[in-house]
Amino acid sequence: MPLQQFDERILVSNGLTLDDTTTTATWHPIPTSYPTGDWRADVLQATNTDTIDHNLLISPDNGAPFVAGQVLIPAGAGTGAVPPVDILAAILPAAFHYLLIPNADSVAVQLLEAINTGKVVHLFVMGGVV
Repeated sequence: MPLQQFDERILVSNGLTLDDTTTTATWHPIPTSYPTGDWRADVLQATNTDTIDHNLLISPDNGAPFVAGQVLIPAGAGTGAVPPVDILAAILPAAFHYLLIPNADSVAVQLLEAINTGKVVHLFVMGGVV
């Protein structure tokens, strides 16, 4: 099988932070200053500074009427002995290692539990334009 070459420009998004005033958000992980094109998310992780676990619902925000997945983000995830949560591993079948996001689409996220004052759940994505 011959090697296939493609142009992927690596992007580290500034992420999304949910706090005690924002538990639902529409997130467009591709910065507007970035070149246009469909985007491949290779890493999608969550951290949680709260003292309680949070359930995160994640879905495409393109009118699709379904939830792509529900992910448990344990208390303290990514802040010490508890590792960050690998959201892609939790919502995708084992054979899939990335998520394609069309350039015009956003991702809708919702936490099912309220966040305590002064605490945050942070979503981090890394990938590139394909």
